[in-house]
Amino acid sequence: MAYYSLGRNYQNLLQLRPGVTTKPGGGTLTTSTNGLRPEDNTYYVEGLDNDEPFTGQSIINSTLPTGDAATFVPIDAIQEVNVQTNSPAEFGKQAGAVINVVLKSGTNAVHGTAFAFGRSDAFDSHEYSFAPSVKPPAQLEQWGGTVGGPIVKDKLFYFVGFKRQTYDVAANYTVFAPTSANTGDPSQSIPAAEAGLAAHLIPLNALSLRLLPLFGPNTSNTDSQAYGFPNIVSIYNIVGKIDYHLSDHHTLAGSYFLGNGTSIAESETNPGITQPGFEDNAGLRVQFVTTSWTWTPNSTWVNDLRFGWNFHHRFDHVNDIATPLSTYGLNTGVTNPVLGGFPTVTVNGFSQLGGDPNLPKAYGPSKDYDLVDHVSFLRGKHGFKFGFETLFMVPFFGNYSSGTTSLSR
Repeated sequence: MAYYSLGRNYQNLLQLRPGVTTKPGGGTLTTSTNGLRPEDNTYYVEGLDNDEPFTGQSIINSTLPTGDAATFVPIDAIQEVNVQTNSPAEFGKQAGAVINVVLKSGTNAVHGTAFAFGRSDAFDSHEYSFAPSVKPPAQLEQWGGTVGGPIVKDKLFYFVGFKRQTYDVAANYTVFAPTSANTGDPSQSIPAAEAGLAAHLIPLNALSLRLLPLFGPNTSNTDSQAYGFPNIVSIYNIVGKIDYHLSDHHTLAGSYFLGNGTSIAESETNPGITQPGFEDNAGLRVQFVTTSWTWTPNSTWVNDLRFGWNFHHRFDHVNDIATPLSTYGLNTGVTNPVLGGFPTVTVNGFSQLGGDPNLPKAYGPSKDYDLVDHVSFLRGKHGFKFGFETLFMVPFFGNYSSGTTSLSR
């Protein structure tokens, strides 16, 4: 379960364009244009490439593996979002839409904005499926602001924006765990199973005795119970821009963005874990830099030279990755610390022990460098435009699995 900042994410406006749909097939913050795959879109910031090469998402407003988008550019810092579904030749990399985000600039007067939203569970009632003394948390804080103004009047301007978001929210899921009540059914009851083994002179397995507590306490007369662990998410984003009007013929601009998000949460693909150590521990860090030089030698020629760099690193691993397996009484033979944590153990009929079997997983760190030069020329009633773009990408992807074990009861 997660909160989504529907009112503070510019991508939620894209679906207002004809032929544009969001989250096709249930994907998170993905946008499809005219039936094409989401990764067929091309994202720009200040006219420079802003694509993440593995998932095809925009680097800004990119998502954590669990929870909300983690790299929001505050909408108060966005001057314009331009969407072209039939883009000209200068944007020829993909068949989908070209989505360009333009950041605000400072002016001769100081202007700013501030916002804050919050939610508290203080007035929430207890959920019927939780114990009377337990109330799941539902806390949300989202705040930030922008400010822009002159450094040198008519010449040099600044603009900065900041956004902070935190939330702590829990949901309840059905977990199937053996009960400590003696129901007489050895397929569900631990005392009944132990009595059955003792009656046949079969000694108790030491490893089983170590693993059974990992299902969590269950004193009911059934193997079905409902509980959950809180999802804790922390996000912050910073953006800044400098504009310098050197003269009527030369204009320089540059921007920098830093987005960082972390989450500890139950996996959205495999909820209903039995221990907090089996939660997903995920993070995302994004940076980009844009620079531009616009030269207007006369009324018929304009040269626009831009250079940009971006960085993207997203990781996801089990929360107990640093816990030695010997703590659980296991010896899987795995010694690589990147593959630490409890392995996925499935006992037929019960919920699995361990976290998501697809973890750990990493996208990045990846970088790309983009150089663009566009020349526009007016000749009578005709306009001409030509130029080039060079994009150099340095991707790195990691995908590791810690293994899965299945047992029958």
